[in-house]
Amino acid sequence: MLLPVRAFQDVFGSVMPLTWVFVLMCLLVFFGMYLPMLARARGDLSALFRDQRISDVLRWGGMVNLPGQSGVARIAAAEPWRWLSAVFVHFGPLHLGMNL
Repeated sequence: MLLPVRAFQDVFGSVMPLTWVFVLMCLLVFFGMYLPMLARARGDLSALFRDQRISDVLRWGGMVNLPGQSGVARIAAAEPWRWLSAVFVHFGPLHLGMNL
């Protein structure tokens, strides 16, 4: 067996490897989104529970319903890859925990 596959199985097990891949992807995107926010808040952990900026959500591949502009339909028509990437974007630790 290939070394990377064996290492992956040693860490995550072999029962449901795709589940762990999705968990890892969600955690990477979450920390990628929120670490800059924590840096701007100078380490204040309450920043995790504040609203995320729309620009940050769109930058990470999320979809936002902009009022009065049918935002989701317009964004999805222009960038259809967002239907998949939005799965990994979460708005705060509670949203992440409930979805994982």
